[in-house]
Amino acid sequence: MTERRGAAYQLWLRVEEYLSNNIEVTKTELARRTRLSRPTIDRLRDGRRPPERATVRAIADAIDLDYDEALQLAGYPGPVIDGVDVRRVILSDPMLEPEQAQALLQAYAAFQALNAQTRGQQPNAATGQGYGHDVAGEPRQPLPDDAERRQAG
Repeated sequence: MTERRGAAYQLWLRVEEYLSNNIEVTKTELARRTRLSRPTIDRLRDGRRPPERATVRAIADAIDLDYDEALQLAGYPGPVIDGVDVRRVILSDPMLEPEQAQALLQAYAAFQALNAQTRGQQPNAATGQGYGHDVAGEPRQPLPDDAERRQAG
């Protein structure tokens, strides 16, 4: 009889790899860090459906795995913009060397992470929160409003 592989089998393999490379972290410790039950984590191996996105997020955070990659490993389709799977397009472009493709994927992941951090937040001119960061990693400054421009000009 062959082993039945669940929808999130690839994510389960990544969890197992993490545990084998971090011997101080047991499944019980991982369950504590993720606030998930051990059976929930074990169900990644043979579960019929992809786990809840919150489960994937908790696991990704605990094992320091990119959330979008974790979603794909869990059986969710890749990120899609205007009907285009960006990761698939980058990885399948024959003009890109593997290093170039990885650099683009890293840049794309950085933009997604930044968007996720600022999504739903109203920019706050007093604290600078919600403006994100520029390409050098420095906090973006709010643009002056019309009244400030008139006073300066």
